[in-house]
Amino acid sequence: MAARHTWRADWRPHRARPPAASTRREAPLRMPADIARRPLPRLAALHDAAAWLRDGRPFVCGAASALCAGAGSMLRWDLGFLAAHLPTDTLFGVHLVDEKLLMSHSLRYDAAGGAAEASAADGGFPRSGRRRLTFHEFVAAAERRVRSGAGPRPYLGFNLFQRAHKGDLRGTACLQDATLRGDLDVLMRGALEPMHARGELPLLSSIHAFVGISETLYHCHYDLNPNLHFQLVGRKRFILFAPSDWRHMYPFPAHHDWDRRSRVDWDHPDDRRFPNWSQASGMTVELQPGDCLYIPPYWWHHVQTLTTPCVSIACWFYDVHPGDRDLMPSSGAASHLQSLQPTSTARARPTVSNAYGGHFFGLSAGGAELCLTRWFEQLVGMQIELADLKGESNVAASKAQQDGLAYAGVAKLEAVAMWMRCIGKFAAGQPLSPAEMRSLPRLKVPLEVLMPQIYELLMADLEFSSISQVKAWVQSVVATLGFGDPAAFRH
Repeated sequence: MAARHTWRADWRPHRARPPAASTRREAPLRMPADIARRPLPRLAALHDAAAWLRDGRPFVCGAASALCAGAGSMLRWDLGFLAAHLPTDTLFGVHLVDEKLLMSHSLRYDAAGGAAEASAADGGFPRSGRRRLTFHEFVAAAERRVRSGAGPRPYLGFNLFQRAHKGDLRGTACLQDATLRGDLDVLMRGALEPMHARGELPLLSSIHAFVGISETLYHCHYDLNPNLHFQLVGRKRFILFAPSDWRHMYPFPAHHDWDRRSRVDWDHPDDRRFPNWSQASGMTVELQPGDCLYIPPYWWHHVQTLTTPCVSIACWFYDVHPGDRDLMPSSGAASHLQSLQPTSTARARPTVSNAYGGHFFGLSAGGAELCLTRWFEQLVGMQIELADLKGESNVAASKAQQDGLAYAGVAKLEAVAMWMRCIGKFAAGQPLSPAEMRSLPRLKVPLEVLMPQIYELLMADLEFSSISQVKAWVQSVVATLGFGDPAAFRH
């Protein structure tokens, strides 16, 4: 059994005396202040939020009652309490964060666990190292970083609850300790399950814990699913941007390893590469213990820990509502991605429902457009005939690394980038040369057949009145995603 760690009193913030206001050092914003001045709306309580949840509007509210019951409380989950109740021999994945954390979709970390070099293919951002540590080793690494003020900041995440799929109604509690399970049960049975039963939330998919130290930055990104984020210990700053700001955020393309992340270095935005970044308009909130933040699907968020320690949990929900509601402001073509036949131009009816009988939840109008940009790019990828497009999962990518092979997604990314550039030219009426056509991987359906059908779907979903508007939109998407530069994402 691992040796018991000696805990310092200042690692227990609910017992320690807070520093005087005059001596408390605020973490820098890590985002240009001119685009992050608006405060996030605050509601009185979580049970007042049904309309905000449904409409995809972010908010913050007090939720201590949902986290506490009797003697038990998730607000006591500081490092000392977690160390007393988490297993001593379990190895957790710990990120070692230098400048910022960009969560990779594959497991391509360097074997030594240190930070990898920045590369042009990764937008110039260095990759964070990753180590597998026990919780005691994680806390020891955190204490060393706090004392020395040098080296990477350790950042830990682990699952508390998860479902295998939408039909897994029972789900699996990932905690073995009865005390932690009991505290979590208060939140699930006391707040989340009743909200689901009332039709205010979709089915809960997973709950994930985040543990870090002061001034750790999680780079700007968006998620596909609704998220209720509860602050337990310490403070955390969120800067949120609406999905409609996606053209100002310059996302990595869908087939990139950093899909759903912004290509902009928000510490030092590059006006030449990203000329429209300053048009973004963010909302800022600093979460206190007991606060709950709602992050709707497709809303960008830039996250900073402000205290040591900082403990929070994210409750993610499936992307469809369980009831008979039409909550998506487009026809829902994205939900038919897997079944769309390139030879058919039939549109889904406006109240399209998925296989589980529900409708997209909390998706604002800007989210619908961003959803369609992903649908457009992924559909192109599905039409490319390329032998190594299989094996895009994390497990496959990790095995490829172990076998000394290149990540399979690189070939797909480059193939899609080549076709997207040509599609941009095609939409602009520019002819493709015979040399260009010979250099491209084959499509399952000829471009001159595929594109008119995509135009028709997009025209209906974007409520455009002409094909020329759709073609202009396609050109702008190709340019915004960076496909206009042949070397932009070359590995």
